Amino acid sequence: YWFYLAYQWSKEVNALVERPKYQPAVVLLVSILTCGLAGIIFECLFAFDIAERTRARGVPGRIDQLATWVLVCNCLAFMLSLTTIGIVVALPLATLASVLVQVELNKLAEGYGAKC
Repeated sequence: YWFYLAYQWSKEVNALVERPKYQPAVVLLVSILTCGLAGIIFECLFAFDIAERTRARGVPGRIDQLATWVLVCNCLAFMLSLTTIGIVVALPLATLASVLVQVELNKLAEGYGAKC
């Protein structure tokens, strides 16, 4: 499911930045070939772009440090997943990073729908 999200997010972020910054097929292929590691990097890059766009549009209730939170959650999850006990905590942390990105995308979508 995460690979599907990365593919869809790349299309959505391209629409947000109003240019083809991320090629969805490349994001998907590289994420699969690296067993998700490149996907974590793409997720952080998406978070930077989304945070910039929410700031520029003045979205109320936005997470000001979205990219930092996503980066910290993913780094901690990766490091904890290397231990047997830590994997129990790693999955929720990695999921939290993805949820934060999706929540901010939803806020942008709500704001866009209200302006139409």
